[in-house]
Amino acid sequence: MFGYGTIANEDSDIPTGVPMSEEDFNTIWKTSPNEILYRHCEDCSDSHKHIYMRRTGDSEKNLPFDMLDMVLMNWFDTPENTLGTNFDLYDTYGDALAQTNKWSYCNYDDPGIGFPRDCGKNG
Repeated sequence: MFGYGTIANEDSDIPTGVPMSEEDFNTIWKTSPNEILYRHCEDCSDSHKHIYMRRTGDSEKNLPFDMLDMVLMNWFDTPENTLGTNFDLYDTYGDALAQTNKWSYCNYDDPGIGFPRDCGKNG
């Protein structure tokens, strides 16, 4: 599977996506210092143009699931992918780093629909 993925870092103002395989994505993810994934959607509403997902609780960054597929195609609530337990969402990279101003709502479980589905700041 190929998709577009970006691992955010402090050296990039607005990271850009490049096509990558699951293997490439996982290799980059394992070297990511902060476990933050950036999603940019030019055609989305202003509240969803820039979303930063900070993963938490991923033991030594060994993902027990196909994160690229989950983000791109199959956003499901699983024991490895639950808001507030395994990840948090933010509007800015700075908020993701500081873990402030977290989004409070996320829904899942619609095959063929990827991240962030209908997740939002408050609902």
